[in-house]
Amino acid sequence: MRAVLADPILRRRFATLVLCEFLWGIGTFLVLPSTTIPAFLGAHGAKPVVIGIMGTALGALPLLCQVFGRDIVNRFRHRKRGLILLHIPVALPYFILAVLEGRLAGRPGVLIALAILLLSVSQIMLGVVIPVWLDMIARVIPLNVRGRYFGFSVGAYAVGGVLGGSTVAGMAGALGTTVYRGAFFVGGLFFLLALELGHYLAGNDLWSVEALGSPLILGRQRFGLPMEAQPASRSLGGRDIESVALAGQRFTEAELQ
Repeated sequence: MRAVLADPILRRRFATLVLCEFLWGIGTFLVLPSTTIPAFLGAHGAKPVVIGIMGTALGALPLLCQVFGRDIVNRFRHRKRGLILLHIPVALPYFILAVLEGRLAGRPGVLIALAILLLSVSQIMLGVVIPVWLDMIARVIPLNVRGRYFGFSVGAYAVGGVLGGSTVAGMAGALGTTVYRGAFFVGGLFFLLALELGHYLAGNDLWSVEALGSPLILGRQRFGLPMEAQPASRSLGGRDIESVALAGQRFTEAELQ
């Protein structure tokens, strides 16, 4: 953990990504496919078989669509900003649902059909971005602190989930039958807040080789690693990650001696 605290760029990157996971956890548990969505569909007259199929489909779609993530993102000229843009269709359907529930209150069949379509789009796009997001994490978090990062990020996501679930319960008591549009709107808002943090990372070049240039150069100099010319690409390459990991390993060995 000292490596994170010592490097201001890595520290800011670490903290920002953990906060992203916290906000995403709140949003996810506000609109969770296993709790909020079945209750929403049931409240508008959906049959139990439809609710059951939707629960299974919304859980399976992100897993099935992950194989397409990298190919889609690689089509963007600016890969990092493309990843952020692809998160927008994950969040946008919840704002649309919040509006449609009020407009289509007297047409439950149409509302249910549109809800199934919008939620499916959201989950498909979630499946597209998950593997690319994890790949980006692997590029910007050095190997020697990556385990700590995932520990903090999963913990932050869980705490956010507890807050999100508690918020839905409070909203149900305060809003009554309008709780679903409130949950969709607030959940989408937290998704957008997390996306804004991700955009901040990309916009401030914290995902670039140059941002991690000083630790790479210092590590190579201190531990006798080869001083290679940096690639033209602004994203971290495999050799850079390997150098960070090797420098961290040698630093740990030196500290233990």
